[in-house]
Amino acid sequence: MLIVLDGLDEVPSAHLDHVLNTIRDFVDRYDGNRFITSCRVAASGYRGSTFQRFSNVTMADFDDEQIKQFIINWFGSEQDVERGTAQKCWDMLQKPENKASKELAHTPLLLTYLCLVYDLSQRFPNNRSSLYKKALRILMEEWAAEKRILRDDIYEGLSIEQEEILLSEIAYDGMKKDQLFFDKRWLSTYIREFLAGNLNAPKGLDSEKVLTAIEVQQGILVERLEDQYSFSHLTLQEYLTAQYLIDNDKWQNLIQQNILVNRWREIFLLLPGLMSGKTGADNFLLQMKEQADNYINTPRLRELIKWAEKAIDNTERIPKPPAKRAVAITLVRALNRARMYVLEQIETRSLDREQDLTRALDSYIEPILSYDLDINLNRKLDRLIDLDYQTILDREFLRDLDRNKQRALAFAYSHDHTHIFCDVNFDRLVQTFERLGDYDYSKTIRFSEKEKFISAIYYLWFSELKINTDTASLSSEESERLASYCYICEMIIRCKESATRVSPVVWESIESSILTVPE
Repeated sequence: MLIVLDGLDEVPSAHLDHVLNTIRDFVDRYDGNRFITSCRVAASGYRGSTFQRFSNVTMADFDDEQIKQFIINWFGSEQDVERGTAQKCWDMLQKPENKASKELAHTPLLLTYLCLVYDLSQRFPNNRSSLYKKALRILMEEWAAEKRILRDDIYEGLSIEQEEILLSEIAYDGMKKDQLFFDKRWLSTYIREFLAGNLNAPKGLDSEKVLTAIEVQQGILVERLEDQYSFSHLTLQEYLTAQYLIDNDKWQNLIQQNILVNRWREIFLLLPGLMSGKTGADNFLLQMKEQADNYINTPRLRELIKWAEKAIDNTERIPKPPAKRAVAITLVRALNRARMYVLEQIETRSLDREQDLTRALDSYIEPILSYDLDINLNRKLDRLIDLDYQTILDREFLRDLDRNKQRALAFAYSHDHTHIFCDVNFDRLVQTFERLGDYDYSKTIRFSEKEKFISAIYYLWFSELKINTDTASLSSEESERLASYCYICEMIIRCKESATRVSPVVWESIESSILTVPE
């Protein structure tokens, strides 16, 4: 026979030795059978020398194919198959906004919960904080209750709330130090000091046994290497860190010190979902915006943004003014970067290599006169013209246009109907370019003539946009400051979407002030 003994880590500690001895005796007596025993990886005491006749195998987390198959099996009823529920659930899990939920899905237990949530609402919660809170409680309490596991004596008097506070302090300490791994001795000391420093915490508990119980019974902390622990999921450490910041009113310092630090990004997005009360996330968003404004408080950046405020068409409300200002600034920056590139080529190449330079400049003339340079970019800009202006504010999008300078030039030809600018005559600009297009740039002529030709093209652009090249010429430091500003604004938008409560009045004041000169 094949005999499967599942969940040895669910055996209460008081009965563990008896159960293990019984299994060993049974295997020795009936050794003609095949046996499989299973437990959590953390339950190392149940493996190795405990069952000398067994081979040890560690099962990996679910990969994407297994996650998808699990979802298909879960939604296998005739009605779900008819509606394509499994495919819809899988597709939703692939969306960028559900990236953190996807991380949880690699564990069967948490994937089960995700399927339960989707089954009830046909979506994953917008407020990820709620999702992680529920997932954490599943690990800490509900999983044990459903399996009828009794909390061992070492837990007697230690409430779930106290344990959550303990874990949040460990999570925050690690995140603050950019530390994902924790030494076992350090954890044991921290647990012991936590218990000693709380009058209402149980006394006399063995800190190492508490650590083992958290690992074996709950799987929140796991031993990755010998005596080296980490949280089983980074999302759990991030959620617990966010909870610590809320409980200890430390989120203001986070905005000032870590708003641009990538490892804190997910924590920023979790915080608004944990902010309750009458004002909700209002003060959090306002302080983020105030921090963002510090990055554009330089003379040239202020001048550039003031130009964008005047240049856009405010009579049409779609797309929204912040989106229009972002497009306007992106366009002139890309134009100027293209202009500076040509000038740099002129300065760095000697006249005796005039033929090489002429060929290089030819590659800029034809794209400038082209009407349909990049269909993919046109489609991307079409999406940006809708209300999805948070994409425009994305730092990578700005850099993409900077790297692909010709693409920005195609914008005017394809999107003169979008009412971005209030006083730019695109018809006149296009007609002028058409006249320039009659110029036979393929013939062999002197380099100086081609240089004048290209200079004329950029002069037409900047003249029609009513901006001088000095205003558009940002230094590398100013470019980085503008990129940082846009990054924070994009994060503000995402934080607003993940918040439990935001005042419409407060949000209107924040949204309308994006890419405007702060007072």
